[in-house]
Amino acid sequence: MIEDLHAALVAELKAIPGMQDVCDYGHATKLKTPAAIVNLAEMRADYSGLDATGRLPLVCRWEIFLVLGNTATNQALKLRTLAAHVAHMIDGKSLVCGAPEAAFVSAEPNEFEPSFEHAKSWRVEFEQMLYLGESMWSDEGAPPEKVFASYAPLIGAAHEDKYFEVKDELPDLGA
Repeated sequence: MIEDLHAALVAELKAIPGMQDVCDYGHATKLKTPAAIVNLAEMRADYSGLDATGRLPLVCRWEIFLVLGNTATNQALKLRTLAAHVAHMIDGKSLVCGAPEAAFVSAEPNEFEPSFEHAKSWRVEFEQMLYLGESMWSDEGAPPEKVFASYAPLIGAAHEDKYFEVKDELPDLGA
């Protein structure tokens, strides 16, 4: 699922009009700008998001470094505008099937990156919850078409005639 999210993120960034380069994990040696560098910065378990399937609930913190060359006109404004665009593009979007919506965290100047000596960079950060592993529940079978209920002690096979079909509301038993 991490590979799927990474691929979806790269595709979204490449689709931004004017984006020249999209790479990942510091593989950039020479960038055509504007460029985006994708980095999965942290993964941590979040059991408050447990989905009761036995899968590992994992919060992935992603960073997108947006780079613009020093020769660009209105460089500062263009970088901030691009960062805002990327934040808006990602926030609230489910980038991969079955994953909850991504949540924008922050966007800020990335002043301490020595490899960007002839460029300026902003870092956009977001989090995405993923559930890793197979569900313990099989997808075999079919959902019930009708549901029947009764009240204790009138339950079990001996009291089958006391059961009623559950529809929009429970029947009045005249208690």
